[in-house]
Amino acid sequence: FCQFRSQGHIDLWRAAGPERREYSWYSTRGNGFRLDHAFARIDGLAVTAAVYDHDVRTSGLSDHSALVMDLTVPG
Repeated sequence: FCQFRSQGHIDLWRAAGPERREYSWYSTRGNGFRLDHAFARIDGLAVTAAVYDHDVRTSGLSDHSALVMDLTVPG
C-alpha cells in the first residue's frame, strides 16, 4: 500500500472519511481488519460516498464486507 501512495494513488475509502475506523473482514478470533481497498490516481476524482456493506458478510454470502463507492470522475 505504501508503494501505491508513493506513486500518487489515493486510498478512496480513507479519503471519504479520514478518521473512520471500520473493518471489512474478521478472523475467527474476532479481530477486525480492513483488507478490502480501492486506490485511484485520477486528478479531479471526487469520492461522494464510500461504505462497507456488512450485510454481504453477515449473511454468509462472503466472508468479506463489500466496498461500495460513489465517484464523480472529471470530464
